[in-house]
Amino acid sequence: MPRLKTDLIKIINNALANKLKKTKITWKNNNSMTIVLCSKGYPGSYKKNLHIRNINKVKLSNNEFIYHAGTKFVNRKLLSNGGRVLSVTAIGKDLSKIRHKIIKIIKKLNWRAGFYRKDIGWKIIKKNENN
Repeated sequence: MPRLKTDLIKIINNALANKLKKTKITWKNNNSMTIVLCSKGYPGSYKKNLHIRNINKVKLSNNEFIYHAGTKFVNRKLLSNGGRVLSVTAIGKDLSKIRHKIIKIIKKLNWRAGFYRKDIGWKIIKKNENN
């Protein structure tokens, strides 16, 4: 989504009006990567209603995003409500730097009840380094 240049509302309206074939969808010329922060135990059994305390301490740049998936707010507290809890996304030119930014954000969150896959992104980074 952060790479999308075309107005999302225009795309949705044209899809609803059955005019999607006539819609020119353009993208920003950047790379993008997302790493999902999951509840420990996922995809098996995992606990819900675990407090995510540090979300307000994370300052994002214009090219960094946190998408909520399995979260909910209760009494002004952000709680986990699913297995796949937060998706951290960054865009830029260099995939290695993008990955580093995402990991830095995840570490700032310091959510001890969660985990993320450490192998995300390495395959494409190595492929680009070899080209």
